[in-house]
Amino acid sequence: MTVQDTPDRYEFGKNWKRYIDLHFDEEKIEISRQHMLSFLGRSDLTGLRMLDIGSGSGLHSLAAWQSGAHEVVSFDYDPNSVATTRLLHEKVGSPQNWKILQGSVLDQTFMEGLGQFDFVYSWGVLHHTGSQWHAIDNAIRRVANDGLFYIALYDSDVYVNPGPQYWLDIKQKYNKSGLLQRYIMEINYVRNTICGGKLSNMLGLFKTMADYKHSRGMNLYTDVRDWLGGWPMEFTRVSEILDVFCRKNGFQLQNISTGEANTEYVFGRGAHAPVCDLASRFKIPTSLADIDTSRPVALWGLGILGERLLPLLGEAGIEVATLVDKRRTGILEGITIQSPEAFLASADPAMPVITASVYFSQILQALVASGFTNAYHAHPMMVDRYRNELGIA
Repeated sequence: MTVQDTPDRYEFGKNWKRYIDLHFDEEKIEISRQHMLSFLGRSDLTGLRMLDIGSGSGLHSLAAWQSGAHEVVSFDYDPNSVATTRLLHEKVGSPQNWKILQGSVLDQTFMEGLGQFDFVYSWGVLHHTGSQWHAIDNAIRRVANDGLFYIALYDSDVYVNPGPQYWLDIKQKYNKSGLLQRYIMEINYVRNTICGGKLSNMLGLFKTMADYKHSRGMNLYTDVRDWLGGWPMEFTRVSEILDVFCRKNGFQLQNISTGEANTEYVFGRGAHAPVCDLASRFKIPTSLADIDTSRPVALWGLGILGERLLPLLGEAGIEVATLVDKRRTGILEGITIQSPEAFLASADPAMPVITASVYFSQILQALVASGFTNAYHAHPMMVDRYRNELGIA
């Protein structure tokens, strides 16, 4: 199946055209530019040839061009997205070193004709093609041997309850609905999911919408439509992405951000390989048998899954010496809860650290910065266990 053949495909391009028509301004370009550069750990893109796969609104292509990229090539399958990207291209004087094409990442001939690039970018796109792994493989082939790949993909482990299948069903329902039913679904999503069904949260919604644009220069309601309508749709897990990029294609993990709908990754290889390969600093256990029991461990994060993990570690003969949490203090199950700052300042960096937090990437960054080298990302394992208990997919 190609993206063209997928029934009830969402009209992504129309959504992004509406976004540019209603919300585009210089501030959003700058926010997008700073987010991209900060996550890449760069001050600019000078000298890099950049490929934007699934350019959507064109905002991120423009941000890359304004960051000094030597050449930008943008493409999208959706003709409305292509037209919107071209509109931004015209707004900045139609620069010759920014090319815009229409094509599909699933089209082998089209992709090979593009050549290779120093920097490939695809944010929240490849899981909407109807053939995600084929799309990822084609995209990887466009990265030069000394190249960077910045990719964001929907992570199934963020959706604990309701699980991924619930959202896949919602997306199909949304695309089969008329305008009124879609509007009702959008309002219900904002009220129940974003605001938690609480009036107090509803009153703060406008502040939430104002703050939202500071993440990537986007608009909250535009992303609500994109989320509910985003079909076709597939999920990934961190372990799957690391396997494809690192083990099979020789990349190293430079940066990762978890906890939001899309998990963001930056991979580099060759001249752009990171000084510290983050993937080498943690393990993803599939069972408690994968965790080293030879020395006491720290459990970081006491959310619903972290609390469930604590007794399981004891049952497996793994001694938990300390607990770490940024919101809780005191003692739990006879074990002292430390703040992250206190733990990092006093603990032996050789101590294994286990976390079942969706915000694993932030914890990992803090551990690496303090010299810790033995972390376990147990969140996926605990998600599976919890979903099985609830009987959800």
